[in-house]
Amino acid sequence: MPEIPRIGPLRLIPRADELTVHGGDFPKRTRLIIDGSTAKLGIPVDEEEVGYRFVELTRETVSELTVASKDEVTRYGRAIAIAAATGWYLGPVAGVVIGAVTSGKRKVTTFILKLTDGRRLLATTDLNTYFKLQGIVF
Repeated sequence: MPEIPRIGPLRLIPRADELTVHGGDFPKRTRLIIDGSTAKLGIPVDEEEVGYRFVELTRETVSELTVASKDEVTRYGRAIAIAAATGWYLGPVAGVVIGAVTSGKRKVTTFILKLTDGRRLLATTDLNTYFKLQGIVF
């Protein structure tokens, strides 16, 4: 994993995987970084400081990783953009049809993560990221 730049005791996040925090002991702006065989949670510090503190996710630090639900989410923003572009070029009917066909769906997983120190996290991420995290933790 490439070295993450430091600002004093804090570090900036170069690229974080998608993670939506719903509840638990971690703030909403928590980020997930998966790079190869390592996974880290980036926990934002106080409002007046910039950066994140990291918690390494390993077999020793994670006591439980459980799927709460799996869903398919339609990407409406992409569908509207494609429909508008196609509608401008081929007409409104073709724009609606092509926008609906190419909108695409993505699979998301809501999971519960419990750490050995007692902290918990309820979050949603895409299915591929969840599988990567599961592979590192187990």
